[in-house]
Amino acid sequence: MQVLLVEDNVLLAVALQAELEVAGYGVIGPAHSAAQARALANEHDFEVAVIDIDLQDGRTGGTLAKELSHDHSCAVVFATGQTHLAREWCDYAVGVLKKPFNPKTVVRTVEGASEFLSGKTPAWPYQFEKF
Repeated sequence: MQVLLVEDNVLLAVALQAELEVAGYGVIGPAHSAAQARALANEHDFEVAVIDIDLQDGRTGGTLAKELSHDHSCAVVFATGQTHLAREWCDYAVGVLKKPFNPKTVVRTVEGASEFLSGKTPAWPYQFEKF
């Protein structure tokens, strides 16, 4: 399964990418801005997008989630410390993974988002809030 990773914190992005790849996922990105994420999304197929709300180019994660969920029929998970902003965009995501979190938790979150796409009821990790 392919995961689009959109995170502007370079260290966190590298850690998340490593955890996902060790778990066997293909990672597209990481993208550090909404514009970069859109370009990657148009070039690759993916099932899940993990998106930070506050990106280099401003609070564009919500708009990006709306576009990706509509145009690519993917499951979106927000990864952010600003859950109040994520809730404003809850119609376009399956939930939010609250920062700070253990990077290993993102693997279980991606599994849950994939289960959600398949119509199953996922057992979300404790740091994940579903909308």
